[in-house]
Amino acid sequence: MHRNSYTSDRITRYVQRLDQSRRELKESIEKAEKYKISRKFVNEASSLVYQFPRHSYDLVECTQEVTQYITRTEAFINRWESEGTTPGYHEVLRYARKNLTDLKTLKLVLDDITEKTLGPLSRTEAGASMRSIFPVSVAIIVGAVILLTALIVVVLLQ
Repeated sequence: MHRNSYTSDRITRYVQRLDQSRRELKESIEKAEKYKISRKFVNEASSLVYQFPRHSYDLVECTQEVTQYITRTEAFINRWESEGTTPGYHEVLRYARKNLTDLKTLKLVLDDITEKTLGPLSRTEAGASMRSIFPVSVAIIVGAVILLTALIVVVLLQ
């Protein structure tokens, strides 16, 4: 049980860090709108904000789609890199890069946990199919822990 608790805490910590990055990106977009920046840039940056998980119950989605989030964020940064020094663009791109770093860190953590849990089995064909299922299992465990904690807090507050 201790290992599952550690794993859940570790994943939750990185998802919370990602959520903080998402909020910072959103704030930077709001500040950047004061400058005369491209509406397309604002729309694309905003779509990045809303691709990230916003609540703990989005954890399952996050673990399944973290690679897609990384790809979308990299594409956004590459597309707008040339505007990087222009006021308004600079801060948004800086926070998008921070989000990208947090996404890559989360992916590394998920991959590390998967490798440690499945070990040598993950190198086999059967293990490869289990590898894609494992992040969902971990996310369900983390979600259950968070839900139970929330229920206990609600009951205690009444």
